[in-house]
Amino acid sequence: MRSEAAGRDTPGAARSAFLTRFPPGPSDGVISPPNGANISSDMPAEELVSEVKEIVAVAKGGDADGANARWSALFASEPFAAYPPEDQRQVLKFVILAKRSGMPPASLLAVHQSAKAPLEKLVAAFQEPVDYELLGLCHLILEENMAASAIFRTALEVERGRNPASDLCGRLMKHASSV
Repeated sequence: MRSEAAGRDTPGAARSAFLTRFPPGPSDGVISPPNGANISSDMPAEELVSEVKEIVAVAKGGDADGANARWSALFASEPFAAYPPEDQRQVLKFVILAKRSGMPPASLLAVHQSAKAPLEKLVAAFQEPVDYELLGLCHLILEENMAASAIFRTALEVERGRNPASDLCGRLMKHASSV
């Protein structure tokens, strides 16, 4: 059973959890790997962290379309798929749960489209409600409302079986009723 205290079920906690795993460095203020990080994959952790830092720097430099193209490429890459599920989740949460306003540009829609494939694999392998939520949010921003609704309802059914009083359960009810 997941711990609510771990913050895995709240959108704000997704960014916090990511920054806990990849805290800001002393001089760059962006994202750097934790000491002693141990991620086993074909792409060393340093490469993933470096890529995330570069993408964040591109975005902070004002090139949102360029950053979004990089996120899309990262999510579609074989090395990203080789990372442990929790590392994939943290990066996906960081991007999908980011605060935005206004109409999404085409490049942001492309990010969400490319995020669907790794999320579908996570859902198929682990049936974690948070993975369903992220996948549903991708469908929602892409205006695939029927798919989003079905995914949110499936996630809600799973989460109600685990912890009907969770924050995630509340968010899923809100998502499902908004579609």
